[in-house]
Amino acid sequence: MTQPTEAPNKHRDRFVRWQGITITQFGYAINLILTFATAALGFSIALVRDKEFRELLPQHCGKWLLIGVLISFAASIVAGLLCVLNRLRDFRTTAQIARRRQKLETGTDSAQTDAELDKASEEAGELGEQTWKFFWTQVVTFGIGMVGLCLVVALVYLPKLP
Repeated sequence: MTQPTEAPNKHRDRFVRWQGITITQFGYAINLILTFATAALGFSIALVRDKEFRELLPQHCGKWLLIGVLISFAASIVAGLLCVLNRLRDFRTTAQIARRRQKLETGTDSAQTDAELDKASEEAGELGEQTWKFFWTQVVTFGIGMVGLCLVVALVYLPKLP
């Protein structure tokens, strides 16, 4: 039988480990979608530059749909970059809070108060929420762009199928 004091430490260690994995996977997801959106924007621009593709593209609906695709991929890239930058601010703020709390506990910095640290922690929480909003904006705009790109390609090439 384990000691009662060992169980909370065991659960805390698991939480810390899984929290680290979550942070890492979140970064991978942001970067993966950012990479796909950049590649898709490049592919879409290559289609726009292709004279044969432009001639086959239906004039009104195809043109506006392709413009929407370009805007959607560009918006996804911007949201992804904002997400990365906001995460960096969040990590920096959280690291500064941890450093201040450590100095406060050791007595080396008496100028900081718990109220100031609580305010900084609230700011870090808001940065975290903003990061998730940027992430979901990135995901949604990328998805819209992909659906639109599939429709544009279908408009051009489906009539050419035998």
